[in-house]
Amino acid sequence: MNLQETLVSNNHKDYYTLQNAPLTGQTENHHSNTSTGIKCCWIELKKDYTITNLFAIPIIYIPVTITIFFFTGQIIFLLKDPEYYNVSDQDISQVSNNLTQFSMPFQIIGVILMGYIYDLFGRRYSIFINLFLQALCFFIIPLGAPNVNPMVQIARTTQLVTNACTVVHPLINDYVLKKSRGMANALQVVGQCVGDIIIVVILKFLQDIEIGKQFMVTGIIIIVFSFLVLFMIQEPDMKK
Repeated sequence: MNLQETLVSNNHKDYYTLQNAPLTGQTENHHSNTSTGIKCCWIELKKDYTITNLFAIPIIYIPVTITIFFFTGQIIFLLKDPEYYNVSDQDISQVSNNLTQFSMPFQIIGVILMGYIYDLFGRRYSIFINLFLQALCFFIIPLGAPNVNPMVQIARTTQLVTNACTVVHPLINDYVLKKSRGMANALQVVGQCVGDIIIVVILKFLQDIEIGKQFMVTGIIIIVFSFLVLFMIQEPDMKK
């Protein structure tokens, strides 16, 4: 083969490589984006994720719902209890409103920063820490008596901020294909409904127990859910 034929042959090889390299890359990328793993409850998961990972999404909402409803109702009884804070009927509305309103700026800042935290440090331990801090608030609030400030204010603010930060997790985007994310959002509501049922059972079971102990028992329940969620969540591959 002479020099001219060699150059022509090499040019043909280079042309073929250039033409097919992008096509091959696109095919592999398309395959990775459309390949599916397990399908459950009409929800299609991305490859490498399990049903356990999927059900972590609604289970997260169970302790969140329990915390919201328990604190909203029972903190009034704790504040009014003579053995704890002994807040009068005339002042109880103002005191409880102040506890919530003070936390609002921190909630706004918290949920904004939480998006970065989820990306920097991962989902698994970020969600676990948020839930665990909520559980600790159940133990701290009864211990702050008889002064509402600063203990109750700090604990109530922490509970509201971590509660809000928990529900902004990106697990649906991590685990579920785009065409199934509507159903995945509906699954979160199922978790909320289960939380509503459980809180009714908790309040019924604890109705004859002293109010401070009610907080502590419920805190233990939230701790159990914290560890359950910790073992159910799988970190996504951030390189993909």
